[in-house]
Amino acid sequence: MMLPLRLLFDALSDGVLVTDGAGYRTYSNPALNAMVGGDARLPVQSLDPPTFLPDDQHDRYHRYLEMISSGAFDDEVLSLDWEIIDAEENRTPVAMKLLPVRNGSRGPAAVFWLVLDVSGSTNGSTDKRRRDLEEGLYKIAGELQKLGVAGSSAPAADRPEFEQLSRREREVIELLLSGHRVVTIADELCLSAHTVRNHLKSIFRKLSVHSQAELVDLFRGRTR
Repeated sequence: MMLPLRLLFDALSDGVLVTDGAGYRTYSNPALNAMVGGDARLPVQSLDPPTFLPDDQHDRYHRYLEMISSGAFDDEVLSLDWEIIDAEENRTPVAMKLLPVRNGSRGPAAVFWLVLDVSGSTNGSTDKRRRDLEEGLYKIAGELQKLGVAGSSAPAADRPEFEQLSRREREVIELLLSGHRVVTIADELCLSAHTVRNHLKSIFRKLSVHSQAELVDLFRGRTR
């Protein structure tokens, strides 16, 4: 995630969860972590539902991920009434806002999940917060589209060399082409910098390149 966007989400008093195009949870802000009493991304690096969702909501979570992935809600904010549980199994009613950020014609590059605690709110105040956050989400998604962030993975994905790589190696390349370096790639993928470097070594070997610069040139169609 871009640093200014992370700082914005970190400062929000409402919860934010970000999943990538495959459905892996890549970020949760302090407000959401406090709401659920721990890391809201757990289980990390898994497509299983987050631990803050009750068992009876797991099928629903997967269903919405599938609908978003299929393009059913492209460029549209999806509003949901839900419940979450904290570390002590207490249930809290929440309103969720889901917004896919487009990735060219290949489905969403990411999905923003905004989580509003509505347990102590009146209907009027809750509706206003929902409208304000929905408007804010549209603005954020629009700016990301203008910057090309949402579509940055398409050139790499179109390359035949991409087929030789594992899913994680592809993710590393996508972030590298978006301007990230080892440390921030590790942060985005919840890996150690050592693991990211090992992925890069594997990529270099498979694609017969010797440096990050050569790798970027290969996927951007430059002569090495």
